[in-house]
Amino acid sequence: MMFIASLSLFYNISEDVVRVVAGFLEAVINTALQQAARESGSPQVPRPFILRTKGIRAALNAFRLNPEVISFVCCPEPTCCALHKPDAAGKVPEFCTAPTRIAVCGARLTRPTKSRLGKAYHVPLRQFHTQSVMDEVARLLCRPGFEQALSDAESARASSASSDLEDIWNGTRLSSIPWPSVAEGTEIRLVFGLSVDWFNAHRSGKHGKSWSVGAIYLTILNLPAHLRHRPENMILVGIIPGPSKPRGEAIQNLIKPLIDELVVLWSDGVWIQRTCKYPLGRLCRAALGPLICDLDAVRSIVGMAGVSFKYPCSVCWVTLKDVREWSTDLKSWKWRGKSEHLHHVSAYQNASSHADRDEQFKLVGIRGCELLRLSYWHPLDWVTIDPMHNLLLGVLSNHLTEIFGMKSNSKGRRLPQPASDPDDPGDTSFAYLVFLRDTVQTKELKKLKRKVLLNLSVRLGMFSAEEAARTKSTKDHLADALYRLVRIF
Repeated sequence: MMFIASLSLFYNISEDVVRVVAGFLEAVINTALQQAARESGSPQVPRPFILRTKGIRAALNAFRLNPEVISFVCCPEPTCCALHKPDAAGKVPEFCTAPTRIAVCGARLTRPTKSRLGKAYHVPLRQFHTQSVMDEVARLLCRPGFEQALSDAESARASSASSDLEDIWNGTRLSSIPWPSVAEGTEIRLVFGLSVDWFNAHRSGKHGKSWSVGAIYLTILNLPAHLRHRPENMILVGIIPGPSKPRGEAIQNLIKPLIDELVVLWSDGVWIQRTCKYPLGRLCRAALGPLICDLDAVRSIVGMAGVSFKYPCSVCWVTLKDVREWSTDLKSWKWRGKSEHLHHVSAYQNASSHADRDEQFKLVGIRGCELLRLSYWHPLDWVTIDPMHNLLLGVLSNHLTEIFGMKSNSKGRRLPQPASDPDDPGDTSFAYLVFLRDTVQTKELKKLKRKVLLNLSVRLGMFSAEEAARTKSTKDHLADALYRLVRIF
């Protein structure tokens, strides 16, 4: 029994596979016992060996060794995604009863089927599975070494005298969160980073079948940077079912259970009866910090229109025309204000009809969102640029080279050279060299003027300004030297 339980606990093997393994072991052991009985000539039939697997789930649930998964029936309509919790008998309505623009959604939630014995019943078309953040925090704090890692990270931040911005805590935003009370005794305070992203469940190619499944997860920012993003230290809040992403305000229905818990964790906190370091228990409060998603997810979650809207920026009121023409003085661009944003949210929510809401949204591209239920949270403070797409996946590099024309054969729009000195490489040529360092070739560098190559050499530290003025290196020699330097980066 211990061996079978360890397969489920320590190796994350499903219960179905555990039963198959148990059945195989039973067959092997019983065959060995029968063979031994025949060889010994004993007339007594050996007692069959049985591995009991039916009690594994009960034992895991009794000791709360498995996470508690809360399941909702999710409306399959992408513009609705309303959640319906089954009643005590496990039943849900056959059709969605969520209010919509006209009356109710009315989308079918279940489909009829039959069991092997011919009994008719209904199964959900889509389900949204979530976990309690409070339970997951308690589970983490019961793990040996977890609380100590939090304490060590806090002590390291307090004792650090460096002014370098190496971590999110080096900024002022997290340290200035307006907690509702002063921490007392053994109270612990956590700050989460929220991420929402989608992936193709079928892992198909670019032109293959697409089935978008989303994940909602929290990162505990109090941990040291090298521990934050380990899977065992992150909290998987929910799985958004496919096949398509929620549209419009539908995503708000899916993050509502999370916000309900975050409101409690902020105002009252949760008392954890026992942790690894404090056997008598401790109070835990938590706050939500940055929202770390790609642009589509960010705009949907914070209730803003997409980047194709006439106001594409979530920080200022620049228009698409300003961006395309690049003719407006940047200093004249008007920044968005917190009170102004909340005013537009209130105007949208207090509109008397759906038509008025649509007009208000078309005017400024702002609607309400669940995150605004957190009194301390505001999208102008906590929306961040997702580094995964911009840096790790090369979106920024592609944007600069293909759209801004920072390469010799680009079909995109080129950035202008400074009018005062046409030969000065400026930021354009320097960015061209840096961002294409993995693919740049010597023949492409040789297309640049000698003075441009000299300026780049000075910028990259190959020469001082005085040495560059005295050098007699040809353009080909400079291009070869720059190419070798680029390969060192």
